[in-house]
Amino acid sequence: MIMDKFIFNLVNQKYYTPSNFVWVYEHFCSFKGKIWAKVFIKSKPGLYGIKFWMSVDSETGMVLNFQMYCGKCGGREENQGFRVTRDMVLPMLCRGFKTTVVCDNFFCTLKMSHNLAAFEVPAKAKDVEKRSSDTTTFFSKGKSKLVSYYNEKKKLVSLLTTCHYKDNVVAVETTVYNWASNKYYSCRRKTYRWNIRVLYDMIDIAALNGYKTYSAFNKGDRIEYPNKLSRDLMAYN
Repeated sequence: MIMDKFIFNLVNQKYYTPSNFVWVYEHFCSFKGKIWAKVFIKSKPGLYGIKFWMSVDSETGMVLNFQMYCGKCGGREENQGFRVTRDMVLPMLCRGFKTTVVCDNFFCTLKMSHNLAAFEVPAKAKDVEKRSSDTTTFFSKGKSKLVSYYNEKKKLVSLLTTCHYKDNVVAVETTVYNWASNKYYSCRRKTYRWNIRVLYDMIDIAALNGYKTYSAFNKGDRIEYPNKLSRDLMAYN
């Protein structure tokens, strides 16, 4: 299957080493056709689509792992966030890479942080809610630390981490994260066939990963790279 080979190539990259921070999050692929796994997410563009789980290098935006959400299978899945996080980072652990895993509140549980700590992999998670008080608190259990502070946008930010070992409140600046931002250039076309839509998405991811690897050794324009890649592929075939 094409997707199986695609995922195999992602998790077995020979020419790329992950940085110190890896994000685990959901990726939404807009799609209005028919598929058993179609989801509705109000906050996403297009509202309806196919959901994927991803692990991404936060410094470069390189996609390291990929998994399609196939809908409910016989009932509600228990501890889905823990299972997804484990699936996303386990290939890196098996290859000997130990990076800090960053995820939002859906993926993070105390069980997950303890599990990663057993592999000596730091974990961080972020949870944001509106509150009216201005406080900073600190809790700890085993290797897991919970820091809660009120930011300048009047939101309460809770951070679960195994990165910090001292029993004191860390500075707010140490909890600021840099999301990898990349302009989006897509090969997708309008289609009502879900497998074609997923194929377009995989091609986009492969092209982005290819550019990240290429730009590490060569100077090249982000816009020109997919154009050159498409011309080379057509010439090859």
